[in-house]
Amino acid sequence: NVEWSVPVSIIDDKPEYEHRGLMIDVARHFFTVDEIKRQIDLAAQYKINRVHLHLTDDQGWRIEIKKWPDLTTIGGSTQVGGGPGGYYTQEEFKDLVKYAAERYVEIIPEIDMPGHTNAALASYGFLNPDGKKKPLYTGTEVGFSSFMTHDEKTYEFIDDVIREISEISPSKYFHIGGDEADSTKKEDYDYFVGRVSK
Repeated sequence: NVEWSVPVSIIDDKPEYEHRGLMIDVARHFFTVDEIKRQIDLAAQYKINRVHLHLTDDQGWRIEIKKWPDLTTIGGSTQVGGGPGGYYTQEEFKDLVKYAAERYVEIIPEIDMPGHTNAALASYGFLNPDGKKKPLYTGTEVGFSSFMTHDEKTYEFIDDVIREISEISPSKYFHIGGDEADSTKKEDYDYFVGRVSK
């Protein structure tokens, strides 16, 4: 027979920042759909409203691009340390986007470029400045890979990737990385940024 009382009060609980984000690197270490859903649940619990999925890097390509199937069959086949890797089908990605939206969380896709691209270079050699496929990479070094930035075929590839992902992602944001492109010459990097910014 314990009686509890709570004083009359007003709780003013709102986030201070509009963008409250969490980045999950699924490129280096693949996480299943269920594992990502668990992270979305936790993010929502802590009022995080944006989950940035780092879908590509040197170690793995994690989203199906129907026009370029080797990205997942080759580029998605491994991860840091040499594990089996994996990827999300477009249907699985749409399911993640829907699941997140039901919890007021926005999924922001990232396709890193022009560096951090070895998984793509291992899948399609024409993207590489020397025109040859690279071996798959399972280490942790960065800054050694780059797209061929002055070839129209590269931009056809990028347009296809961005178009297919944009068709299944309602976010107004599409992250293109742009970091640690150490092996991309400055003039090539500047040209690339000018092209993809249009």
